[in-house]
Amino acid sequence: MSTVDTSVAGSYTVTYSATDAAGNKATAVRTVKVVAAATDTTAPVITITGANPASVTVGGTYVDAGATAKDAVDGVVAVTAVSTVDTSVVGSYTVTYSATDAAGNKATAVRTVNVVAAPSPNENATITFVVTDKTGKLIHDAEVELGEKTIKTNDTGIAIFTGVVPGSYEYKIEKDHYEEIEGKISVTGDQIITVKLVSENEE
Repeated sequence: MSTVDTSVAGSYTVTYSATDAAGNKATAVRTVKVVAAATDTTAPVITITGANPASVTVGGTYVDAGATAKDAVDGVVAVTAVSTVDTSVVGSYTVTYSATDAAGNKATAVRTVNVVAAPSPNENATITFVVTDKTGKLIHDAEVELGEKTIKTNDTGIAIFTGVVPGSYEYKIEKDHYEEIEGKISVTGDQIITVKLVSENEE
């Protein structure tokens, strides 16, 4: 006979009895303890996906990489996110993730998102002149004038002007025994300009 009630914690018994042909009876008792289930007090663990902190250029679009959560009892649990990110204003913002298991244990994790100013454009350019003769042979020591600055080509026929402010410029290239060449360029960024000089002796 059993008195066990598994719905209520406590100590119960199961009584066993046996009687032989002569009417001799024996009994034995098993004690059964019903214990309360262990209480789940551990919150899920949230893993943030991607960079933390993250950054985005002001005026750009921030796409959050999200997060995942796993609980020791419930396994994978859902994650919700609340974002304060405003990409129209430079500053530091947060995305807060939260996850709650079936026992009501809640976990949170935070990603920092920095909205940064756009990099300043490079106001200066590098203008490279490559000077050759009609056959493509590189000409060294040719004088290349760009604006108010003059540079001679090196042994590889190259003259490099750095720190050139965007705008319109006239250039002139001179070399003994070659015809002078003049031209105009509009500087908006780095450029490579190839110029072919014509010998004065060519017909």
